[in-house]
Amino acid sequence: MTEALYQREGDIFVPSGYVRGPWSHDHCHGGPPFGLLTTLISQAHPNMGLSRTTMDIPGPIPLVPCRVELETIRPGKKICHLAAKLVGLDGAVHARATAWLMRINRDVVEQTNPDRRLPPPRDSGTPIDLNFWGKDGDFGQAVEMWGVEGTPFGGGEATVWARLTMPLIAGDEPNPYGVAAALADFPNGISALKPLKDLACVNTDVTVYFGRAPVGEWVCFRSQTNSSGLGLGMSDSVLYDVCGFVGTANQSIFFDSPIIGN
Repeated sequence: MTEALYQREGDIFVPSGYVRGPWSHDHCHGGPPFGLLTTLISQAHPNMGLSRTTMDIPGPIPLVPCRVELETIRPGKKICHLAAKLVGLDGAVHARATAWLMRINRDVVEQTNPDRRLPPPRDSGTPIDLNFWGKDGDFGQAVEMWGVEGTPFGGGEATVWARLTMPLIAGDEPNPYGVAAALADFPNGISALKPLKDLACVNTDVTVYFGRAPVGEWVCFRSQTNSSGLGLGMSDSVLYDVCGFVGTANQSIFFDSPIIGN
């Protein structure tokens, strides 16, 4: 069987150990479920551009087989609004995503070039060890990541290049929106205000805005975390690929006493 984050068995998606997150052996990292929901939303309208995708995380997502239920909130040929739910076999809803899709039309307005400082190339950086659980397997072992600015996961603003090292769904062609979404749950760690052993920064959602679909397997995140001083904050990231600016990503963050490392 091909190594992948999810195996498709009929209408059921079975997570592998590579979906596991850093907090518990029994729960998912937020990235793979977001990537799965975003992929299926994008596949529902393959000729449209995905403008924005958001996943709300009501609680820890269990590492169990699930179905994905899609719903069209607003149909349309130019603009449509979709929702997706990750539903356990017992009927429990573990995560929800919504997305806007828009018609692609290259004749309406010319391309702009946002004045954004391009990140250093990946080969100028150093590899990052994302191994959470060792031989037991986890999402960190399904991701290759290189730090090119700052001290990723060590405290403060940082920039990384990242890619998945295995398919999101076994047997499927990579969906560029889904891959970027799966990686977009890392910025609260990439730009954590303090090392994760000193401060927990748990996100309750993830949003990615796309100007276009990413090109190639590598996505760059230039990430910054901000705190209100009240125990809540946000991470903000600018996304790039080998061709330049792609979009932005955001997370709402709850700060608390450290969960891991003690």
